[in-house]
Amino acid sequence: PDTLGAGGWRGSALEEILPVKLDLPERLVVPEAAIVFVLDASGSMAAPVMGSSRSQQNVANEAAARAIESIDRQDMVGVIAFSNQPRVVVPLTKATDRDAYASATRQISSGGGTNIAPALEVAREQLSGVEVKTRHIILLSDGQSQRADVLPSLADEIRAEGIRITTIAVGDGADLETMREIADRGDGAFYHVLNPTVLPAVFLKAVRVLRSPLVREKPFDVVMRDTGSPLTEGLGRPPPLGGLVLTQELDDPSVTTAMSAPTGEPVLAHRPVELGHVAVFTSDASKWAKHWLDWPGYGLFWSRAARLLARSTGQEMGELRVDQGAGRVEIVYDAVDAEGKPIDLLHVPVTVYAPGGGEPTRLTLHQTGPGRYSGSARAPRSGNYIVIARPSAAGVPLPPLLSGTTIAGGAEYGRLASDDRTMRRIAEVSGGRVLDPAGEPDAAALFDRGTITPRRTQSPLWPALLAWTLLVFLLDVGTRRIAWDRLLPERGFEAARAAADAGLSVSALRRVKRRQKRSGHTLGEEDAERLRLEARRRRFEAKRATRLAGRRGADASTEKKAPGPTPTSEPGENEAGPSGLLAAKQRARRRFEQNDDDQERADPA
Repeated sequence: PDTLGAGGWRGSALEEILPVKLDLPERLVVPEAAIVFVLDASGSMAAPVMGSSRSQQNVANEAAARAIESIDRQDMVGVIAFSNQPRVVVPLTKATDRDAYASATRQISSGGGTNIAPALEVAREQLSGVEVKTRHIILLSDGQSQRADVLPSLADEIRAEGIRITTIAVGDGADLETMREIADRGDGAFYHVLNPTVLPAVFLKAVRVLRSPLVREKPFDVVMRDTGSPLTEGLGRPPPLGGLVLTQELDDPSVTTAMSAPTGEPVLAHRPVELGHVAVFTSDASKWAKHWLDWPGYGLFWSRAARLLARSTGQEMGELRVDQGAGRVEIVYDAVDAEGKPIDLLHVPVTVYAPGGGEPTRLTLHQTGPGRYSGSARAPRSGNYIVIARPSAAGVPLPPLLSGTTIAGGAEYGRLASDDRTMRRIAEVSGGRVLDPAGEPDAAALFDRGTITPRRTQSPLWPALLAWTLLVFLLDVGTRRIAWDRLLPERGFEAARAAADAGLSVSALRRVKRRQKRSGHTLGEEDAERLRLEARRRRFEAKRATRLAGRRGADASTEKKAPGPTPTSEPGENEAGPSGLLAAKQRARRRFEQNDDDQERADPA
């Protein structure tokens, strides 16, 4: 009674793979339940949930929306949001458009204070004029309400009209005592939820009490259908059952409905899903099936169900291949047993999943030879095609097989055979060989040169070396013809002057050494100091003479330009002689040398 539609499975992931339909036709269920959700939409509901971006209001809206989606279409549902004043979001009506009602519930926003009493009054007004078996209010709030003192007496009045009230207190700031008292007086259930993320499960549990229209507790005889199901083959006629959860048959060729009620509702249905199997038994194994406990087929039935649903531990019996064709995939299944013998007369349904999703293609392979089953499916797009085969022998399923292929986007990728002609042509043009793996199994033959003679290539080096030699020779000659000191005149003049001073100092030292040899005595400190002063004096006079020569040269050039008599040059100079600065240097040097000679002659040694 707590499963399938009665357990709130509608809209869940399980519903997609079940071999039965949870929605019921109108002839099975009459409107017997009416539910009004009264949701707190005050400002405190905007608080975030556990540090996430979702608020308590978002979680409450989502929980109520899921509960609405689980309600049967024949039930009636309404939604009221309240803060300071109530607001009708969904008027009480049949749940024929559950998606629209759930969407409107998800749009509820929060703001304002908390005032529960007016919202309960509006819910009572909506439920008062409804002729149903069960009328229910589900109240959710997270805080202290205005006029909380009138809420217990208001719950008594509502219960007196046959309307139940279930309360859900969210968070630790709610008035737990008042919420619990409302539920007790309203003959409902009380839930205290500290973690809002569990609200969806709480809402489903709260509405589960209204699932009685989806359960039929009345003894009935089981109808065994001739479907060849491995679960019922050879069981005989089972005893009556005491009840079942109401469902509908699913219109799908892969579904096998092996048992049903006299009125047509499924009792046992199963079908393959992907690589597994799903079965539904809409009754139970104890209370409703109390007469089955002494039935000899009871244990056999459940052991068969366990084998059918459990994952197969055996090896795949054969090989499933998928090849490419002209816009199709060719599927071949070679079925063999453990001894390698072909298996004939198998039922081999196949499901082909195309790239990009969409509805899969289902087909059955036909036997084309001993143990061989073939078929094909359209493959209009490029991409990966997955193929699942579920063979069975006389209704007993064999281990499923999985295979696939990839269809490339370009036509050049669709050729799966080698182009021997082109490969031989390449070998002939390049002077190579064509190795046939079948004729030359030895892998070393790939690196065997055979009669191929290695080729050598020689290149003379003397032309390149001669060109480099000529280039280096020209660079050397050019470098020697450049007057590098003229590029840096100031540094050249200072170097020449330093050399001249060094020459004077060296000549003075030489004269001193000659005197020492002739006189036979050693130079003392006073003599050394005198020589240093003498050298310094000579350098000073040389600089002075240079400056005087520069001035005379400038005066001479000025007089040339001015009219008047031409100045007479010094003896030994003519017009083609050196320039003024150089002549001054030469005269200064001659005077220094003459003074040195005079000093040597005057020396008594």
